[in-house]
Amino acid sequence: MSEVYLSHAGYTGSVEVSLEDDCLFGKILQISDLVTYEADTVGGLRAAFIESVQYYIEKCKQDGLDPERPDPGRPLAATPS
Repeated sequence: MSEVYLSHAGYTGSVEVSLEDDCLFGKILQISDLVTYEADTVGGLRAAFIESVQYYIEKCKQDGLDPERPDPGRPLAATPS
């Protein structure tokens, strides 16, 4: 099975499945900040990912910070931290 990723505004997100919780979840990859999202459907996960990226960018701006840009040198590790 191939790995699946989401993409929006230059950010990449993981797609994980929790059989215990019966949900989908993920996090933005290749940045040191921890930004997560979850949903019950694939469409919902895509929407939650986009919302999380937008929220992260806006929150950084509100706090006077530059949002961290993905580091292409970091591996696309989908392992949750």
